[in-house]
Amino acid sequence: ALSLWQASPVAKLAFRLLVPLLGLTWVALLLIENTMTFSLVAEPFAGLLVLGAAVYTLVSKTFRETGTLHQLDWLWIGLGLALYSGLGVALPPTAHWLLARHPELVVSAYKVRAWFEIAAFLAIARGMTCPIAATQSGGSFSPASSRLRSSLPVSSSRS
Repeated sequence: ALSLWQASPVAKLAFRLLVPLLGLTWVALLLIENTMTFSLVAEPFAGLLVLGAAVYTLVSKTFRETGTLHQLDWLWIGLGLALYSGLGVALPPTAHWLLARHPELVVSAYKVRAWFEIAAFLAIARGMTCPIAATQSGGSFSPASSRLRSSLPVSSSRS
């Protein structure tokens, strides 16, 4: 979804190429890492990919946008994705290192993470309920628009 909000074709392609990279990361999680404990590489790496993509989208679209931002779907969804994926970057490795000495801190940290994840999902849901902006390209399927198009003269250039 983030690729659709990019202005340049290069950014769109880069975002679409990140999807297989993210998939490979999760395959690496299953093949390389010990899944009986916290992820030290795969989850933080995947979180960094999504966090970077969400923050890039937020920053680049914010600079191009005019008017109020609070009713735009990309803002809420980008904020939610950034919050959700940002939590997955540092917490698993930190929890891995703290678990032996301070398990109560790890439990507290995951409880706090759960509240932030709820906030992230609410932001994403808010973005999904935003009104869809009218596109600049494409025609209308309304009957008035059809009559107007059919009444316009058609120029033919036959050679």
